[in-house]
Amino acid sequence: MHFHELSLYLEKLENTTLRNKMVEILSELFKKIDENEIQKICYLLQGRVTPLYDPLEFQISDKLIIEAISQALDIEPNKVVLEFKEKGDLGTAAEALKKQQAAKNFLQI
Repeated sequence: MHFHELSLYLEKLENTTLRNKMVEILSELFKKIDENEIQKICYLLQGRVTPLYDPLEFQISDKLIIEAISQALDIEPNKVVLEFKEKGDLGTAAEALKKQQAAKNFLQI
């Protein structure tokens, strides 16, 4: 399964608080993935990339991620920080900033 398709399932999960609906979404996801993907996807669903007993940490600070996002989107780091404070999540902030950038570029065409 491509990560984009997985991200759509993750977004569905994020947008529901109903337990039965979450079970339906996960059931649909598990039907579509290959047997060699199940372990990796289960870890990702738990917010991990390895089992709990494996003390893997990336040791990347928020500051470094903010700098990377600002460079990737060619914007000032303070704009990333403001969006991060508003959204509460760097991934969501980066997504919002990328969408804003895409909309601005579309309007310039």
